[in-house]
Amino acid sequence: MMPALGDLVQIYDGPHATPTRRDSGPYFLNISSLKSGRLDLGESDHVSEEDFVRWTRRMQPRVGDLLFSYETRLGEAALMPDGVRACLGRRMGVLRPDRALLEPRYLLYYFLSPLFQELIAERTVHGATVPRLLLSEMASWPVEVPDLATQTAIADVLGALDDKIAANERVRRAVGELSSVLFASATRDSRTARLGDCAKLNERTLKPGSGSIRYLDISSVGVGEFAQPIEIAWSEAPGRARRGVQNGDIIWSTVRPERRSHALILDPPDDLVCSTGLITITPTKVGSAFLYEATRTQEFVDFLIAGSTGSAYPATNAAVFLEAPIPLPDATVLGEFEAQMGPAWRRAAVAAEESRRLAATRDALLPELMSGRLTVDGVTGGASE
Repeated sequence: MMPALGDLVQIYDGPHATPTRRDSGPYFLNISSLKSGRLDLGESDHVSEEDFVRWTRRMQPRVGDLLFSYETRLGEAALMPDGVRACLGRRMGVLRPDRALLEPRYLLYYFLSPLFQELIAERTVHGATVPRLLLSEMASWPVEVPDLATQTAIADVLGALDDKIAANERVRRAVGELSSVLFASATRDSRTARLGDCAKLNERTLKPGSGSIRYLDISSVGVGEFAQPIEIAWSEAPGRARRGVQNGDIIWSTVRPERRSHALILDPPDDLVCSTGLITITPTKVGSAFLYEATRTQEFVDFLIAGSTGSAYPATNAAVFLEAPIPLPDATVLGEFEAQMGPAWRRAAVAAEESRRLAATRDALLPELMSGRLTVDGVTGGASE
């Protein structure tokens, strides 16, 4: 008989209220923190020590717990890391595995696999407000998992790929932190200019041709990063696929600027095409590294937000970007900044590209390993040949 999920895990949900948010203190996790199997604490809030005690009275997340969303962002999950004091936010649940039966890392990959994602889709309740899962019924969901040794072997293979992706992400974050520090020093007491004085926008407009392209749309761009572009035939590309990019361009989403969807494009493939929902910023009087940092600042973002129109779907436009103020130091300072940060961002770009390839490999292996169509021996044996 196939076991039920409740035979392998304990199921908890978070509080149905929100405490007062703080700038520091224990983390108050929320569903925005769950990103493709990773927990991004940068998207979480903080609570006071007093509220932390109240919010963890019934349950406090432990290392190895699987955190997931049971409303709106269904299918997202991540493991609770070590060394983090946190309480659950609204719409978040926890699966706490019985470690004698279920390896936590395997549970995460099983949750993210097409098998379990299909189960989520089948059991989703589509209410008047948001789609949700009924936690009271999850314990009865049928699941099929291999023995613990096989679980561990599968988790080791997929985890090795994720570990390298995480290491690359640390490189990118370290470069970003260094860039911010050097930028603050370089722009101290500098004059202010318009973005339009230092860059051109949307320099390349493309027409559909033959063959295929790699298409980057708004949804593929995050905060300082972008997902693997979609390979698609020109004949099947959406009408928005018209924006060409070149080495050193910065792309910024015109929609919901408060989300800070932007990235620096370095050494792009010749067939990369962006959506017209993305502004391309080509530096003219400053270097790419400097201009990228200038467009990452909160002051720049606030200007875009102030210039947005539409309440339900706020968006900005090229005219607003052109008027955005940026600091502009003298040529010597600009050169010194570029000499330091140009190579650093290129190293981060290489790491990011490697991560995209590794993620594609992981995503291809995941359904095969979970379904049993591919064994761990088949993966490791092929890799050693």
